[in-house]
Amino acid sequence: MSVADDPRVLAARRNLSEVRLIVPVISPKGGVGKTLVSSTLSLVLAEQGLRTGLLDLDVTNPTVHLVLGIDPPGILPKEERGVIPPLIHGVRVMTPAFYSWENPLTLRGKAIASAIRELLAVTKWGSLDVLLIDMPPGLSDEILETMLLAGNPPALLVSTQSILSLRSVERAARMLRDSGTPVLGLIENMAHTRRSPFEEKYRRMGLRLLAVLPYEPGVEEAIGRPGDLLQTGIAAELRSRVAPLLTRRSEEG
Repeated sequence: MSVADDPRVLAARRNLSEVRLIVPVISPKGGVGKTLVSSTLSLVLAEQGLRTGLLDLDVTNPTVHLVLGIDPPGILPKEERGVIPPLIHGVRVMTPAFYSWENPLTLRGKAIASAIRELLAVTKWGSLDVLLIDMPPGLSDEILETMLLAGNPPALLVSTQSILSLRSVERAARMLRDSGTPVLGLIENMAHTRRSPFEEKYRRMGLRLLAVLPYEPGVEEAIGRPGDLLQTGIAAELRSRVAPLLTRRSEEG
């Protein structure tokens, strides 16, 4: 079904119309801690009083619920002419795990795009200041589908201090630029040095380095405990370096 003929596209755009700032969080390479970053950032924004939403769009392997300590079988989102994302730790959260639980979803190609349209078409966000979208890793159709439905919102890239991640960021920046997608900036995660060795290279790519998040061996113990996550060095850096930018952009509308 084409975009013009699919009523889910119109429904998705209508459901997102009251969100002041939509930010897809993208990592061109897996294993860089993107879900931890997006989940912790959502907690930080909510802590600061912003009406915050978090959408897990990794439909085949959702993990946001694990970071936030959510037990999907124990939560049934309210339905009222659509699905109302439950308020969890101050954040409106929607994840495919509410329906798939821990069962694997073996979807391919068009089926994944269809699942994304369905999820966005039924989710009623209401008025939000910021909606973070935790995207699946890689540079696949999910990104293009989301940009289409959400009106090409500005993206946030997550990477690490690795030459492999650097090359992936290069490709991602080129893909987003070619598709006309603006990029808010880049966050380096699991960093072993306070100053990025790639800062000048990012600048040449036209990317703004927003924050360098420290490698914290103890952060694994905080996963599933939002209160503990807010006490980490990761949260502190996001609070001081990224949250002000998103707050400002949401106020600009």
